[in-house]
Formats: sequence, structure tokens, C-alpha cells
Amino acid sequence: MNWVYVKGGKPYPRFNTTGFLHKMKDKRIIFVGCSLMRQQILALMWTLGYNNIDWDTTEPKNENCTTRRRCFTDEKHNITFCHQFMGSISTKIYHEGNYTLDHSLRGHGDSSCLLEDSNIAAISSFDLVFVQSVAWWTNLGTHLDSPTSPKEWVDKMLPTVYYDAMKELLTKLSGKAETVFVLGHIGVDCKKKTLPEPFHVDRIPPDHGWDSAPKFWDTSLHLLLEERLDIKVVDARVPLMQSVHAHPASGEAHPDKKDCLHFCMNSAAVNMYLDLYWNEVISQ
Repeated sequence: MNWVYVKGGKPYPRFNTTGFLHKMKDKRIIFVGCSLMRQQILALMWTLGYNNIDWDTTEPKNENCTTRRRCFTDEKHNITFCHQFMGSISTKIYHEGNYTLDHSLRGHGDSSCLLEDSNIAAISSFDLVFVQSVAWWTNLGTHLDSPTSPKEWVDKMLPTVYYDAMKELLTKLSGKAETVFVLGHIGVDCKKKTLPEPFHVDRIPPDHGWDSAPKFWDTSLHLLLEERLDIKVVDARVPLMQSVHAHPASGEAHPDKKDCLHFCMNSAAVNMYLDLYWNEVISQ
């Protein structure tokens, strides 16, 4: 069954392939974020008819920084598509009393080098930049937990760390490239779910710290309002968080699966991102 998101009493308009190819001809688009963004660009490629994609991969110069970039060019329309991995980032080391929050200690997933001028220049050279960043933040307190950086204190500090990091990233990008900040989904309780369910913030499960996502969403909105950044916000939370049935671990057919974060490819859920991007950004 193909589910349809209804907004204002009408089915939400779908992604327009022909319109997209026309609007984005001779342009470059990059999706900055974790595997959730990778799913979105892959869904876009499949929607455009590319099933076997030969990605051009650029590895980070700093081996301690997780920032692989993969790109593909549609030669017929001269459109370049890229996914830039971004886990969590930080602008500095934080101190309070006897506690220290050194983000670099997370190891894999530390993408702080993206804030370096050379990487900002590379990303801002694109015509359209989509940024989504929450999933790699929610469990950061667990990753950094230690006697000098206890989880409870780290969790309290994270909104500040997130604000500072996103402020620097978005401020640098917004002045140079059309930038879109995506308020996307986080993991849900999807086990044995076969139908969409209403979205309630207080029902987000604590797995992997997912229930802390709202504080990062709120921090994002506060940042964009306070700093008055020239950035478009696409809020995908309501339709995506309702799609509890569209994850690999949902339904009786997949009792051994544990993934309630990513969506099944070719589902209406993951393609909803494309619908929103087309209607709220690209078609405009």
C-alpha cells in the first residue's frame, strides 16, 4: 500500500522529476548529514532513474575526521549530486569546574573538521546545500561518558555545544550558498507496526538517546531565529515521525530486524523528503 501524506485536507503534491531536472540543470546540489541524508540522495537517484551509481569518493585529508564525500554527475543534464557525511561537530573544548567535554574523544563520527575554511569553501561552492544534523548527537553523552565527563553533565551541555557548532557551520554557509536546514525524523518504536500513527514528542523512545532529539530541534529553531540567518527551514517531522510502519524493523515480516531509524527504500516515507524539497525549495 502506498501511503499519502494529507495536508490541509488535500494529498501533498509529489516530487516532480521533469520539473527537478529542468530547475537543477547545470547546477550542483549537496546533502550534508549522516546516513539519513545518504538515504535521501539515494532515493533521489532512484527516482531519477539511476539504479547503478558509480560514486566518485573523496576521503578526508584528516584521518581522524569522519567526512567522506561521494558525488555523481548526471551528464545529460549536467547536474552534480553529492552526499557529505557529517556526524557531530564541535567548535572547542568545554570546561566547567572539574569537568571537561572534549568532543574529539568520540572518535568515529567526529566531523568537526568540516568547519575548516577549506571544507566550508568546498561545500559552499554548491548551488544548493541541504543540512540535517541530529541523529549522531542524541547518544553523544554515552560515547563521552567518563569520570571527568559524566553522561549527565555532557547531556546538559549538549544544547550549547550543538548551538555553537551549528551557528558556525550555518553562518559560514548561508552567506555563500543557498542553504536549507532540515528538521527531519529520529528513531521511533516501530516493532510490529503496520500502519502510520500520530506523532507525539513524549512518545519518542529512549533507545540511542532518541528521546533527546526535541531539545536539538528546539535549539535549531532558536538558533535560526536568534541569529536571523538567511536559511530556509524544511520541517519534515510530522509526516516522517508518523511513518512508524516504514522502517526495516516494522511489521511481522522482519522480526529479526532492529532498525527503527532508517526507512525502507522506495517507501513513501523516505520519498516524502523529496516531495518536501521539491515543493518548498526547488520548485520555488
